[in-house]
Amino acid sequence: MLNALTLAYDIRLVYGSAPVPAISGPAVSNQATIDVTIDFGDSGRAILPSEIGNPAKVEIVGGTAGAKLSQNSPADTVWLVTITRSGGNSDVNVTVHSGWYQDEAGNWNLDASKVFIYDDFAPDIGITNLNISKTVVGQGYTMNIKVTIFNYGNDTEYSNVTIYAGMTVIHTSENVPLTSSNSTTITFTWNTTGFARGNYTLWAYASPVSGEIDMSDNNFTSGVLKVTISGDINGDFIVDIYDAILLAGHFNQTPISPSWNANVDINGDNIVDIYDAIVLANHYNQHYP
Repeated sequence: MLNALTLAYDIRLVYGSAPVPAISGPAVSNQATIDVTIDFGDSGRAILPSEIGNPAKVEIVGGTAGAKLSQNSPADTVWLVTITRSGGNSDVNVTVHSGWYQDEAGNWNLDASKVFIYDDFAPDIGITNLNISKTVVGQGYTMNIKVTIFNYGNDTEYSNVTIYAGMTVIHTSENVPLTSSNSTTITFTWNTTGFARGNYTLWAYASPVSGEIDMSDNNFTSGVLKVTISGDINGDFIVDIYDAILLAGHFNQTPISPSWNANVDINGDNIVDIYDAIVLANHYNQHYP
C-alpha cells in the first residue's frame, strides 16, 4: 500500500500536476529591503508568518525576512514577503521547499528557488565626514569646512554637494567628480559676514546619482558652530578676561603647535599673535545679547 501511494505521488511529479510557486522580485542592493513576490497559482490560503524564513518551508539564505505579509485582494494568490539584506557579499536565495504546501486539487508543491543578485557596485555615494576648522568664530571672520564623499560604486559619478548652516545654504559645489571606490574632499571657506550671532548646526547634502537606491548616507551633520562677538574665544558670548587668558596661553602658536586651538586664532591667519590680541582688545567687555 505504501508503494502504491509512493508511485501515485511520483506520477504526479512526473506529469507536473504539482504546483511550482513563481518567485520574483528586484535585485538586492547594499543593505536594501525589497519585496519578494511568491505566487502559488490556485492557492487557497496565505503563507503564514511562521513559514517565512523557515528552513523547511520558505527558506531565505543571505538575508532575513521582515514582518510584512499582505494579500492584494480576497481572491488573490500573490503573496508579498519583505526581505531585508543582512550584509556581506553573498546573494539572497529564496527557496520554497516541496512537501508542505498543498493546492486546492490536493497536489503537493515542488521546490522553487530564485537567487536575488547582490550588486555590491550599484551606484551609491555617501558623505563620510564633515570637518569644521573652528567651533567658535567671530562675526565677520572666516572658517574652513571640509566635506568628504565616498563613491561605493563601480563608475565615476557626479554630485552636487550643498553645505548648510541651519536651513540656510552657504555653499554649493556643482557636478563634483567622484571616482570609483575613492574618497573626494571639497573645501569651502565660509565668511560669516551677514550672519546673526548664535548657534548654527552645520550639515552637508550630496545629491543622489543616477540609479542610486540607498540615500541614507547622503547627508552628514557635524555639530554646532557658534557665531559670536569677535574676540569671544570660549563661546560664552562675552569678551572678557577668560578669553584674554586663552589668547595668552596660546600666543605665538601655529597649526603645527601641539596644543593648537583654531578658535584662539581670531582672524584666521594661522598664527595667534598681536593682531588677534588687538581684535580682542577692541571688543573687550562686549556681550550678546
